[in-house]
Amino acid sequence: MKNERLSGQSRDEILEMILEETARNPYKSTRKSSTAVSPKSSASPAAANKVKTAPASVNRDTRPQAAPANPDITQIFSASEAEAEALRVEKDIMSEKIEAMRQKKLEGQKYLDRDQSENTGKNIRKEPDEAQTAVRIFPGTPSDNEAANNAAEKIKQLHKEKAAAAKAAIQQKAEIENARRAQQDLENTYTEPSDDEKVNLYIPDDIDEELYEGPRDILTEISRLFQTCVCILFIMFMFFTFIAPIAQVSGESMEPTLSDGDSILTWALGYTPNSGDLVIIDDKTAALLNENGGVTEKAGLDCRIVKRIIATGGDTIDIDFDKGEVKVNDTVLEEEYISEKTTRDSEAFSYPLTIPDGYVFVMGDNRNVSKDSRHPEVGLVPEKEIVGKVVLRLLPFDDAGSVQ
Repeated sequence: MKNERLSGQSRDEILEMILEETARNPYKSTRKSSTAVSPKSSASPAAANKVKTAPASVNRDTRPQAAPANPDITQIFSASEAEAEALRVEKDIMSEKIEAMRQKKLEGQKYLDRDQSENTGKNIRKEPDEAQTAVRIFPGTPSDNEAANNAAEKIKQLHKEKAAAAKAAIQQKAEIENARRAQQDLENTYTEPSDDEKVNLYIPDDIDEELYEGPRDILTEISRLFQTCVCILFIMFMFFTFIAPIAQVSGESMEPTLSDGDSILTWALGYTPNSGDLVIIDDKTAALLNENGGVTEKAGLDCRIVKRIIATGGDTIDIDFDKGEVKVNDTVLEEEYISEKTTRDSEAFSYPLTIPDGYVFVMGDNRNVSKDSRHPEVGLVPEKEIVGKVVLRLLPFDDAGSVQ
């Protein structure tokens, strides 16, 4: 009995019983009762020791203890009033300690609740050793310690997330700063392009303008198409009028090389007359020789004709109408392109004839049908009236091709 300890519940019950009994039976002197036990007897110190040692064991050891056998109530009731007073004081001290522990527990719970609410936001407050503080505040049951450990783990996890977010923010800030510096460097190194470079930066028309101006309405499209067609037609007109005129053969004077109705293409740009070329002539002037050997010009046929150049300025031409031969500079021409020998003379000139500079002598390939330089209405042709050289036959398609 002396070495046994009272559990917390037994101790509280005994204390309550002592207080109630003391209130019912106030203390009386032991000298008037022979059955009372002296305070100096051996029983009282043992009981007192039992009661006084109980509170210390409650504060230090929370493990469940085996319930001791009920002490001798009569012996405890015989304790002196001083001992009862000591027990009441001890109980008050223990109650204050329990209340202090309860207050600490409430304060710790409030601290954890506040810390968890702050950690759910963006501003995570870093406090050292929260987990250890929480464990020290709750020395109670294992469930309380487990909750405190869980709270500590959550706090650590929140701290890790805060550190990761801070690191990401620092990295993003560094990237933004690097981009800003790169833009500043580019602006510092930028130079105004020259006029030639600006020309190279011009956007060509074949690029879709919707990328730059947005969609256009149908009227704008029609106007643009019309302008394009007009430009194409104008270019074609200029090309086929001054650079590559197209003509149509009329008559049989150029057979067998060209036939009536053939369409031919002429090249006029930079052309220089040469013997043997088929040419288109705008015959407005007929040049003849007078008695003094000078050139006399008169009106020509006033139409375009196609003929072959036989001699140019400075050449001497001689025609033997009996033999049908044509000589240029005392050389008989080998004319495989004619239909028959030259036997017809329209008496425009006397032969041999030296061609003045700036003029040409022309004849048709069908010699006895053609009206050419042998005729007074054609005569010598000024070089300035030569439109160009015949290079292609366009129609008919069966005979289309180059012309010799």
